[in-house]
Amino acid sequence: MKRKIYALFLSALCCGMVQAQEPAVMELSHCGGEVATTGNIGQAGEQYVSAATYFTVDEVGRFAGNEIVAVRAGLASKLNVDELTVWIRASLDGENLAECTVTDGIVKGWNELTFETAYDITEEAGLYVGYSFHQKGACYAVSAVGGQMDDGCWVKFGDNDWADYSEEGMLSVEALVSGENLPEYDLALLSVSAKESYPLDTEMPVQLIVRNLASCDITGFDVTCEIDGAEPYTTHIDTQMAYNEADTVDFSFVPDLHETAEGKVMTVTIGKLDDGEDENMDDNVLSFTFDVIAHEYVRNVIVEEFTTEQCPNCPLSTKNFAAALESDPIFAERVFAICHHSGYYTDWLTTPADRSYEWFFNDGGATYAPAFMFDRYTYADNTPVMLPRSIDEMVEKMRGRMATPSYVGLAVEAGYDSAVKELKIKVTGDRSREFCDTPARITVVVVENSIVAHGQAGAGSEEYIHNHVQRACNATWGEVIEWDGDAFEYGCNITVKDSWAEENLEIIAFVSGYDSTDATNCVIENAARIKFAEVKGVDSVAGDGGADFYVCDGKVYVLQGYEPEVYSLNGFRVENERLDKGIYIVKVKTEEGIQTGKVVVR
Repeated sequence: MKRKIYALFLSALCCGMVQAQEPAVMELSHCGGEVATTGNIGQAGEQYVSAATYFTVDEVGRFAGNEIVAVRAGLASKLNVDELTVWIRASLDGENLAECTVTDGIVKGWNELTFETAYDITEEAGLYVGYSFHQKGACYAVSAVGGQMDDGCWVKFGDNDWADYSEEGMLSVEALVSGENLPEYDLALLSVSAKESYPLDTEMPVQLIVRNLASCDITGFDVTCEIDGAEPYTTHIDTQMAYNEADTVDFSFVPDLHETAEGKVMTVTIGKLDDGEDENMDDNVLSFTFDVIAHEYVRNVIVEEFTTEQCPNCPLSTKNFAAALESDPIFAERVFAICHHSGYYTDWLTTPADRSYEWFFNDGGATYAPAFMFDRYTYADNTPVMLPRSIDEMVEKMRGRMATPSYVGLAVEAGYDSAVKELKIKVTGDRSREFCDTPARITVVVVENSIVAHGQAGAGSEEYIHNHVQRACNATWGEVIEWDGDAFEYGCNITVKDSWAEENLEIIAFVSGYDSTDATNCVIENAARIKFAEVKGVDSVAGDGGADFYVCDGKVYVLQGYEPEVYSLNGFRVENERLDKGIYIVKVKTEEGIQTGKVVVR
């Protein structure tokens, strides 16, 4: 489950520490007090560089009757900066309405410069708040942070025109406002977090982040959630927020919804402060969109490990992974491991598919082992491949994926024809909604445990055992699922080689996306597993054309999921249950026409 976060970046106040009973100093800011640690806006050469953000008439007008006494300029670097001026202007190229310049003590981070003459806010008018600095050489001091907003970051290099850099973020600059007429009550709703989908008749968890943007303490407020076609839900939140303090609020409720739907809108409003009337309701409302689905599915997790016998660090990593799996009994039931013998050279257990999966390392770029993927989910950068730093991190990743509900349910069953050493595998599944933006695929993998190593680097004199080794799969990237509405059936045959120990085999099936252009867009949605001890014996298999028939526990099955008709040798149709020993004729209707075959029930 991915969480959607709908954030309102501050377009009015982000406040400094004050006491509610005394004259306050507040910060007119868009950046929320943040400064980038490294800059990505800059140029080479000696020149003056200016940067500014715009505050609207409404944002500035709320402080009419007060004055701007200083400006804080946040710099991502001080390298080559030898002069800094902060200023206020009515337009980007207008005269400075207030200014202050320094040449000493310039630092990376916040530089607070106080005006000799404060700027009186006497009327409602928009203002540009910014700074200019002189650089002796190449410099990337301009700091842009957070999300995007109109006029959030303007930059001017030398004699060039002003350029809009708002796509880079919001400029780290703040105007300090002081006076006797500052707002007393203003609670802002900064963000709303919720699930992308909501299963009917379950609790919907909602998380809010709110901030006190005025001088008086706030001890409580109401939250109202409104959904079209449903009764509104209101709850009261007790809190304790001084000026500029933020609070994270969690609550849940069962929405008054009775049918599935896409694109439902929930509007969240905060208000009715316990302590006074909110003076600015413009920052009290946010909305988000979600889907209403019939149900969610419990997620099983696929952990893939890249390892080879040539990797001297793999034994320790594999030992840590085994310890992580053993740390909680639930992992044995819901975490399925697959080891690919690739990433750091290859060995005698490497399959062609293992080599293909090196693509996940940034399209076959620099590879390494040991390495892991957790449901092929990407946690950072542009690859799902990572190396956990500890057992605890492995556990954290597995728990995190397990706690994320899935939109697909899976079941796998299999029969084994020992006469031809062939597994007959059938996977069934259904979905509650679309879950990837590429055609979903089904992958079936056979893994083997308890394989004695030929010569594992880093293992010392101890006998080293390989587990979870991928032996075969239906297709490297799976096969595209053919949905029948929101359900599917899939079948495949996998031959068991003589060198494999049958009793140590497991069959793992998983559904995922696959995007050949993006390794981060191949996330596994859910998985199922069956161990060889649970595989049913197959008495006989026969067929012609595209349908495969087999018998299990006195019943005829069609691997492709078709419904068979069973006849005795004298032509009479018989019930396909508890068949007596003998030979039977099977007919099945497929897209290619009627296909027939013989099966033997022993």
